[in-house]
Amino acid sequence: MVDRDVAESLLTDPLVRRPDVLSARTGAYRIGGSRAVELAVIVRPGAPLGAVVDAAEAAIREWDELLGERIPIMLHLSDRRWRDAFRSPRRVQ
Repeated sequence: MVDRDVAESLLTDPLVRRPDVLSARTGAYRIGGSRAVELAVIVRPGAPLGAVVDAAEAAIREWDELLGERIPIMLHLSDRRWRDAFRSPRRVQ
């Protein structure tokens, strides 16, 4: 397996440099004896998701070339709207 810092650098760095991405992280898992990677990306509201997916796919292709094999990578896109459910609609006055 490749060092976690290499995976983080190759998969997340191209994404976090984008103005429409707030953050990105990777996670490594074993599923049924096979390796798998999660690429979780938090986008800004209104981000062009197609462009973010294209950028993620380009990073994944580079990752596959480095490894010399393809492993499953789950791309998870989300935004921060879920946090709004925990906020009060009224501000302190």
